Amino acid sequence: MTSLHAGTGSKVARARHALPDVVRRNQARRGTLLAGASLASLLLCGPALADKWSPSLDALGRAGSDQGGGALDLLVPLYQDDDTLLFGNALGGLDSDTSTGTSLGLGLRLQLDESVIVGGYVFGDWLRTSHDNAFFQVTGGLEVMTEDWDLRVTGYLPLTSERLVAGRSAVDGTTGSGGIGVGTGTLEVHDDELGIQWEGIDGAPGVNGFKDQEALLAGGEAEVGYKLPLDHTLGKNWEVRTYFGGYYFSAEDYDTFAGPRARVELRAYDLSFLGDGARVTLGAEASWDDPRGVTGAGLLRVRIPLGWFTGERKELTPLDRRMVDPIPRRITPFTDQRHEVLVAAAGSAGGGAFEAVESLQTGNDTMTGHEITKVYFASGTSGGQGAAGDSGFAADPTDLDSAVTRAGAGGMVVVLGGAGTLEAPVAGVELQQNQIVIGGTTIIPVQGVISNAAFSFDPGDFSVLATRPTINSNIAAGTFGVTLGTAMAAHSGTWVQGLDVTLGNVADVRIGVFHEDSSNHLVRDVNVTGGVIAFGADTSTGGTANVDNISFDSVSSSGSAAGLYIFNNAGAGAVSNISLTSATFTNTSPGAVGASILVASDNAEHVTGLTFTNVMVVNAATSGMQLANVQNVTITNVTLGSSGAAGNGLIIQSSVNDNNQNITVDGLSVTGFGVGMQLGELSNASFSNLTLTDNRQFGVELVGSTGVTFDTGTIIGTGTMAAMTDAAFRITNSTNVTVTDIAIDGQTAGGTQVTEQGFVVTGTLGVGSVTLNSGASTGNTTTHIAADCAVAIPANVTGNLTYDDLDDVAPAVTCPP
Repeated sequence: MTSLHAGTGSKVARARHALPDVVRRNQARRGTLLAGASLASLLLCGPALADKWSPSLDALGRAGSDQGGGALDLLVPLYQDDDTLLFGNALGGLDSDTSTGTSLGLGLRLQLDESVIVGGYVFGDWLRTSHDNAFFQVTGGLEVMTEDWDLRVTGYLPLTSERLVAGRSAVDGTTGSGGIGVGTGTLEVHDDELGIQWEGIDGAPGVNGFKDQEALLAGGEAEVGYKLPLDHTLGKNWEVRTYFGGYYFSAEDYDTFAGPRARVELRAYDLSFLGDGARVTLGAEASWDDPRGVTGAGLLRVRIPLGWFTGERKELTPLDRRMVDPIPRRITPFTDQRHEVLVAAAGSAGGGAFEAVESLQTGNDTMTGHEITKVYFASGTSGGQGAAGDSGFAADPTDLDSAVTRAGAGGMVVVLGGAGTLEAPVAGVELQQNQIVIGGTTIIPVQGVISNAAFSFDPGDFSVLATRPTINSNIAAGTFGVTLGTAMAAHSGTWVQGLDVTLGNVADVRIGVFHEDSSNHLVRDVNVTGGVIAFGADTSTGGTANVDNISFDSVSSSGSAAGLYIFNNAGAGAVSNISLTSATFTNTSPGAVGASILVASDNAEHVTGLTFTNVMVVNAATSGMQLANVQNVTITNVTLGSSGAAGNGLIIQSSVNDNNQNITVDGLSVTGFGVGMQLGELSNASFSNLTLTDNRQFGVELVGSTGVTFDTGTIIGTGTMAAMTDAAFRITNSTNVTVTDIAIDGQTAGGTQVTEQGFVVTGTLGVGSVTLNSGASTGNTTTHIAADCAVAIPANVTGNLTYDDLDDVAPAVTCPP
């Protein structure tokens, strides 16, 4: 708080009669500045003006590095004689921080031996701070003055305890909770364990409160003053005084303000334009203490004498003039603030927990719910990676065979491609029960075994080598071997995804991913190059284990003899529920398998439950798809293509009548084979939305079947095989066959070949065997347009065939004619 000091005395005339009303009114107007000045004006009502010393009003201002402000200082003699003065003193001030203060007190000064003044004073102080807190204190002091010297000691004693400025209560924390499924979970790998790290729920940490308080500081100040000997230079009405002293203010738990202070004042007395007794004081002050450092201020005090109403004057001696010097004291008391932190009780953190996870695979229920017991990483051998002796952890991957062995049943192997090609061992890699093998770019869903919290495992989160890998088969040329697979009934439930496998040429008899005598497998997003069989499964001869629930999804091959091979050997267990989805087999090579896709059984039991969806065979060198002894087959959106293969497009046949049952084909396209569809021994079969193009002998050849329907399709350009009788549709030894809305276009794509016959119906047929309806065709220039009823015994072929733009117009079909 800024120090504002009272000014020096003034020369006044003696007067003993009462202060005129005009003076009192003038004082009241000035008193509106501060309450303290108003209170002091009451003192003027009773006493008469003294002979020597008259009332005065000082206006003072302060500006500097510390707070500035202004004040009024009213001095009123209450009793006086030639060497005694009892006076009332009222001060009111305003600091630059809007703090206001008022002091009301009494002072007594005595002249001793006309050379020394001794005195004392006591005040009651009131302060209202900028925070609207009110404080009271008592101020008292003693002084000794001569004409040239000052010695003064002042003490300040607060009567009001500290007051609150601002505050907020502390909010205690709460206890956290932890455990599996509690709080935030993060999928992490800890050495060879994959799981969810739960951090729990932290309790509320607690919010500290605070209490800002301010208090009046108790203390004191003392100074010694000296008038510089400049009378001959300045004259009797001018003087320069210097003051040196110090101060000390403190309170418990607050800063202590203590240090030296110096002041210099230039005083001018009895200025004519203000009247006798007026004075003006210019001053400068500097001080230092530890909290504030060096501060300084400029001071201005102007005294207005109030005794000029009586018209009586008496010239004062320099010592008399000092009897009405202002008391140098603080007008707005010294305050300080402190900040207290109210510490809240801390809340406890939630406990952590590590939860195992299980695999999730949408669309294949056989792969869900398996806990991933271990996780190991495999890579190529460049850069010091992929050695058998490496730990197999994410930062130190091992080779493929070691990773599979260490992961064990229920484990997962992450194959990293960033360190180059991985070499499969000569004996291949035997996958374990419920084991997962994924490439470095494969992201799989997992969930907590207890919490069911779902996460995605991304190898790229754990290894910089996480790129798509290539596995090279290291099996000796001419040796039969499997790169990845299972060969035991106990080793079921495997999942392979996100790999490229290189097998070499067909003569190496290598197989990519193969499952024998085991079930519940998923092969997804795997590409195989070369070798004999890209993907397959079978039962071992004489074995009893079944092969079922196997899904090949988004797989592909290039240059393999067969893309997919499924076989049930004689005397073995059953083969069932095999699906091939979103597959592409390109440039299949000639080989012992004989078809790009082969499913067959040497057993009395069928291969049952086959699903082929969105499958493409491109540029096949052999047959496209061959099925034998199958039942419950669904073929949807399948394309079979060849550039002149010796084989046929779709082959479904058996050595036993009616052995291929419950066949549904919807959306089949066959191009460039000898026969588009070679069908035999079928029962309860339907074919729809067919497109058969440029197949050289027959579009459709149906033999020894019953209960077969063909609905909607186009047969284009049959008849490019030299020296062979061709037909768009040939039906032999079959009954209950219906052909509806099959359009026949005799022209090949190039227009150079024509279909010799539209329909050929032959063989031993019963009554009502074949119904032909609306077989519309265009561009057919053949001579045998109508159905050829080449039958050994009477048969019944009925219906209507309509041919547009032909040389011959066929009548209604009737067999025998």
